[in-house]
Amino acid sequence: MPEFSIYADYMRKVLGELLNWSHEKVDAMVADALSNSRFRTWFMHDPWSEEVAWLIMRDKIPERLDQLAGKPALRLARRLMHALDPSPGSFNIHLHHDVHYDWGAARDRIQQILNDYAKAA
Repeated sequence: MPEFSIYADYMRKVLGELLNWSHEKVDAMVADALSNSRFRTWFMHDPWSEEVAWLIMRDKIPERLDQLAGKPALRLARRLMHALDPSPGSFNIHLHHDVHYDWGAARDRIQQILNDYAKAA
């Protein structure tokens, strides 16, 4: 499916910019996801920024993941989604090609959310 290659490109750019992931690490994550029939079934049903939000939480606050459950986890994911893509309802799957996108500002917004979460916990 051509959408899978767009997804891989998106993830390479976004996770590289936000989490400093190598293309190899992203490609391994994408290959793992594509080998999961549940992922393939729901592919394109949810904004990709939602998946990125959960990956940010796993990468940046792994020690707190056990504490994150239910509505608090969903609220944090939603805030991270909006930090990445201020209009996730538009389902911007081409964010990785947006030459005007400010990756530094996105990193700052995400870090501020994580700092707020750390203070509140």
